[in-house]
Amino acid sequence: MFARISPFFVILLIMLSFSAKATHIVGGEIQFLWTGRGNNYQLNLLMYFDDINAADGLIDNGITVYMFEKGTNNFVKEFPLPLKNQDNFVKYDVPGCEIPDLRTRILEYSKVFSFDPSEFTNPEGYYFEWERCCRNAIITNIQFPDEVGVTFYLEIPPLQKDNTTFRNSSPMFKPIKGEYFCLGKEQSYDFGATDANRDSLVYSLDTPFKGHSSLDFGNVAPTGNPAPYAPVDWEFGYGESNMIPGSPSLFIDPHTGVISVKPTKLGLFVMSVVVKEYRDGKEIGLSRRDFQFKVIQCAINPPPKVVLENPAGGYFSGKDTIVVPFGKEACFTADVSDSSSYMGNEAIGLKKGGTLPASVFSLSPSSVILSPYNPVSKHDICINTCKTIVLERDSLFTLQVIASDNACPTPETDTLKTIFLLKGQKFHEPAIGLVPAKNSYNIKVKDSLSFVVFGTDQDSLDMLSLTMDGNGFDPLDLGMQFTTATQKDSVFGIFRWIPSCTGLAESPLTVNFTVTDESCVPAHPQKVSVNFGVEDIPTKITEIRPTNLFTPNDDEHNDFYYIPDMPDGNCSSYFVGVSIYNRWGSLIFKSKDKGFHWDAASIPDGIYYYSIDLKSEVKKGWLQIVR
Repeated sequence: MFARISPFFVILLIMLSFSAKATHIVGGEIQFLWTGRGNNYQLNLLMYFDDINAADGLIDNGITVYMFEKGTNNFVKEFPLPLKNQDNFVKYDVPGCEIPDLRTRILEYSKVFSFDPSEFTNPEGYYFEWERCCRNAIITNIQFPDEVGVTFYLEIPPLQKDNTTFRNSSPMFKPIKGEYFCLGKEQSYDFGATDANRDSLVYSLDTPFKGHSSLDFGNVAPTGNPAPYAPVDWEFGYGESNMIPGSPSLFIDPHTGVISVKPTKLGLFVMSVVVKEYRDGKEIGLSRRDFQFKVIQCAINPPPKVVLENPAGGYFSGKDTIVVPFGKEACFTADVSDSSSYMGNEAIGLKKGGTLPASVFSLSPSSVILSPYNPVSKHDICINTCKTIVLERDSLFTLQVIASDNACPTPETDTLKTIFLLKGQKFHEPAIGLVPAKNSYNIKVKDSLSFVVFGTDQDSLDMLSLTMDGNGFDPLDLGMQFTTATQKDSVFGIFRWIPSCTGLAESPLTVNFTVTDESCVPAHPQKVSVNFGVEDIPTKITEIRPTNLFTPNDDEHNDFYYIPDMPDGNCSSYFVGVSIYNRWGSLIFKSKDKGFHWDAASIPDGIYYYSIDLKSEVKKGWLQIVR
């Protein structure tokens, strides 16, 4: 015989069973990102999922995000998002810092949708929301955590303003780099965001939303509900200003989004970060991220120590000012140690901070493994102001060298702080000139031209050099010559040129002369240009009058056919060659020699025809041979 079980008891067992399975949500956020193509936007929802305590079957294969108008709270549209990725987990800055009872899986729901801007013009903007139950049952700072859900929430601006498309992507929180704090240890996590539109971002802490979801049947993931969304109920002694008890208490930098706290109590604490997005001084959007941190008892891990050796003995203090002369390199030795290294290997990384420009600074090596056999490492820090920075007056800079170990969950650090005075020097640009002071020349082909180019500099230690180049041509290809040297204080070079027909063909020409000062100040070259016009030389070669009779009878009078005193040509008219033909058109003589002499040997008397090619024209006529 079996005892009768009451319906109420059955319902209670079902609810308790579901309660045990439904507590799995660590936190999450929504993202709305323009894809860069047309009106396509990618809608993402990231859920941080408790991979240790959640029962099987709680990962939703798809969700539906709802959109409402701000101000009116009117429903706009719903957006089904499939589960795209469930293989990523929250990672740590220091590998190997994971602990057995914490593992947060990142569920990524995502899809691209087309948003016609003309349909989203509500001046106050819009918001997306999705609700899901339930949070972890062991959360310390809120009431009935296993019955409290999470509201994922994001605000966006209208997609069209004043009939103009308004493009915007919501801020994207940086990946979370850890899941726990150590009791009594001040630590920081970066909850900052990046913004594709370079909008201004302002961060704050906020009470997480519980919204409308609950363990009630059918209400675990309720259909879209408009704002407002109920906040979680704090346990006694907790609140928005004390979400993680600490001394100092939980704080967020409003400009960077970095949260920090020195916890004073063990437990699991839920919190929310809000980032507001501003453009042209007006708020246009709001993003929320919920997350929970566990506070645990960690092993004691002393921070590293970094000090700067003073060449005169001992170490520099943070109040010392180190002078670096102008144009010189100054190198120092930093000693890095960590008392933890006496118990085993300790990885130390070094990075730069402060106002000292990175261009003048070098650090080597930037990482080291300390051990019982190598408890102190030495690192070269060099400051070089030669060609790395322009300083016309003495300037003070701060240098920070930050040493970080491999402590969990975030590194322990020590910061070396030093003041450097970099000596400056007034900078003078070099000067360039010509002798004679003439920037334009007209010159004939085959004439000779020369002039002097000089450079000077008030900075007597600067090395000066002169160079030559042409506008659209190489001066050397045209026979231009420029001889110069490199020297201090002043320098000069001699330009020489005898133009050829090639120079005439390229005319007009512009040649640039540049003086460059080589020193520890970045060079500021100065230039002077000279223009050339090239003219052809005159010639009378086209005025020749060839004879039309000669008598090759060996009487030493008129025995050859030639052109006496043929003038020199120029670039356009010059002797190319002579050809002589008989009356049937057959070639009987040819020469390319301007001084040709034809004796008509073996050629019978008679009438013949000449052709003299002068490039610009051809002289033609007849000639008679009479013996």
